[in-house]
Amino acid sequence: MKHSNALTQSATMFRHFFDHSLTAAAILDRNFNFICVNELYASMDGKTVSDFPGKNHFELYPSTANQAIFQGVVDTKQPYQAYAKPFVYEYNRERGITYWDWTLVPVLGADGEVELLLFSLRDVTHQKRAEIELQHLFELSVDLFCLADVQTGKYVRVNPAFTETLGFTAEELLSRPLVDWLHPEDRDSFVSPMRELGEQTVWSFTIRHRCKDGSYRHLRWNCTRMSTAGHIYGVARDITDDLKMQEQIIRLERAKLIGEMASAIGHEIRNPMAAVRGFLQLTGMRGERPDPVEIDRAIAELDRISSVVDQFLEIAVDRPSAHQLQSLSDVVQDLVPLVEASAAAYGARVLVETQAVASVEITREEISQLTLNLCRMVLESTGQGGKLTICTRQEGERALMLIRSTGRRKRSVEAIQHDSVDGTVSDQLYDGPRLGMLFCDSIVERHGGRLKVSEAEDGMEVVVEFEL
Repeated sequence: MKHSNALTQSATMFRHFFDHSLTAAAILDRNFNFICVNELYASMDGKTVSDFPGKNHFELYPSTANQAIFQGVVDTKQPYQAYAKPFVYEYNRERGITYWDWTLVPVLGADGEVELLLFSLRDVTHQKRAEIELQHLFELSVDLFCLADVQTGKYVRVNPAFTETLGFTAEELLSRPLVDWLHPEDRDSFVSPMRELGEQTVWSFTIRHRCKDGSYRHLRWNCTRMSTAGHIYGVARDITDDLKMQEQIIRLERAKLIGEMASAIGHEIRNPMAAVRGFLQLTGMRGERPDPVEIDRAIAELDRISSVVDQFLEIAVDRPSAHQLQSLSDVVQDLVPLVEASAAAYGARVLVETQAVASVEITREEISQLTLNLCRMVLESTGQGGKLTICTRQEGERALMLIRSTGRRKRSVEAIQHDSVDGTVSDQLYDGPRLGMLFCDSIVERHGGRLKVSEAEDGMEVVVEFEL
């Protein structure tokens, strides 16, 4: 009696679990006729549980391949599992291809033969379709897609755009550590950040990747890591041609700038030459011994001609610079006496506020020239009196130098920026050659920095920014 009650209780518990399971489930006999199904199973086909008992599975869902699998379970008495197995409803083809994870487990009777089949399944159509869409995107994208393993340091998968751009086959790319394909100068900057990349952190960088013909392409990457799989997903865009185009545009702009500057320099040189020529004429006409004061003026005019030519060459010639790691704050501090001398001519006070800034790769002489020129520019722009402030500080991965003057503005920011952008030098930036802003832009460009001129509340401000 107790044994019978236990069986009844177990059967009740099983039925309760079966009916309320979050998995669609059905019980069939060995001939694949439905004995019962739970609510979830019935609802997935828009039916009720009463629509199934007594009906054959393959009359409702015909499939020769699946019927052979079911029969194999009966014959071998072994369970079967399927993952994302496709299925098409014959009576409702508008649903398209559906995908299912399912398990078929045989239940043996007293005679050792299969008596029942426990059938459970899960609809994974949405996930599978999303996977197929991603696969199409992976295969059809003109951008380079890859999957890399953090531990082995090798590509796991690359898309057709990857192989077409670089010329290697997928097998070749997957056979060796990916650092072998990188430019030797770029390897160290790639390996450590790759291993330290955190989950869901996007890492953006540009690196040179070797091609089949031995050349290198510049690839702009965005990468992220999925720590559960130990993989890095990356998408890259080939920017090699863009960089070449930018270089060509810079050359054309430089050629245009040189042409415009040549006209301005002709004017700059003609004036002091006329003064020297006039002095010599007067001296010859008077037949007198030259006045030392007039000689000094002539020498000053000749020096001005030399300065104009020097600045023109600084701007026009794309010469390499010997960059070294230097402290921006140290450079500014060394220039304080010269800055104070320049400020004295304008009756301005000098305030220097330097902070500890990480070293940047610069050419000390050029940055010194840049600083002095900018100080003179803002002093000239704001006229007599006031205060000149020079600051250095660090903001994240940037080192900044700020030069600010207070006083009545004589020139607008637009006029100064016009000198830089259009290459015009019709207005004097400071007492001396009128190529100051172009000269400053040339130095900043060679150092990969950025220069911005703006109007402060009561004066003028210049910000120079360098990447650390």
